[in-house]
Amino acid sequence: MNLTFLLPVAIPLMAYGLFRWRFNAILAAERAKSRTPFGEKLLRPPGEGLRLKLETIRDDMTDAAVVIALTLLFMIFALLTGIRTLAVSDWIVSGASVAIALVVVGFQWRRIVRLRNDLRNYQLGFDGERYIGEKLSQLVAKGFRVFHDFVVDMKPGGEATNYNIDHVVVGAGGVFAIETKARRKPNGNDRPDDSWVVTYTGSGLSFAGGYESEEPIRQARRAAEDLSKWLTGSATRPIPVVPVVVIPGWYVTRLRPPGGVHVLSGLELVPNLPALLSGPPLGEAELRTIADRIEAHCRDVEV
Repeated sequence: MNLTFLLPVAIPLMAYGLFRWRFNAILAAERAKSRTPFGEKLLRPPGEGLRLKLETIRDDMTDAAVVIALTLLFMIFALLTGIRTLAVSDWIVSGASVAIALVVVGFQWRRIVRLRNDLRNYQLGFDGERYIGEKLSQLVAKGFRVFHDFVVDMKPGGEATNYNIDHVVVGAGGVFAIETKARRKPNGNDRPDDSWVVTYTGSGLSFAGGYESEEPIRQARRAAEDLSKWLTGSATRPIPVVPVVVIPGWYVTRLRPPGGVHVLSGLELVPNLPALLSGPPLGEAELRTIADRIEAHCRDVEV
């Protein structure tokens, strides 16, 4: 039985493995020789968690593309081997090899399509958080302190969880937990018509085109409650947190009172944020303590 068609695949695989081994050895030598001069970790920038997910998705797409390329190479040489010989055994092996290769290619292609869809959605979320982060930076000159991608890894009482609050703003007498919800607009003229208006009903969001969801409101409420409990754990009194949902690029209409969660467009956020406080304002010293604690929690980016 002629299995020489395996060589064109085995040789690139061995070469790729040798390359990865040698490259990892070079990286290890560089790390052993020197280290970064920065002793302090950096604050998390907008969308840091999504950025890491995007890197993982791109790596997975590259791996899938390499598998497809090598599998197609394997399939081509399997076909050539079957055509070149008249032996029945070689035809059987070649046919089985081609069938297996087609299954592998189909699986990896579906994987790439799924990863591409994930990449597109995560990229939209990442761009939305960067956009709102840039808007919020305008508040720094007004005495606010702005933090991004606040990681909630454990609820009060020890319950493990894993999600991020997109933005936390401290200042003007209060604390705000802001969730960014970026959604694509339908194609058409760039004008404020009914094709890209989102309506806040008090319990959920209703987008033009028929999409409705209550999850962003629940998520913002949960984030504010968890952050409030986290801050209250080291405070002398309960620390209220105002939940906000911001939808960049859309016009927002409100049919009912907020009911605890405020929904704003990207352009409304900065001018209206200080007016969202409903209770007594926190003192400057208390806000400074709160902001310092949040900063210590968000300063975890290695350089």
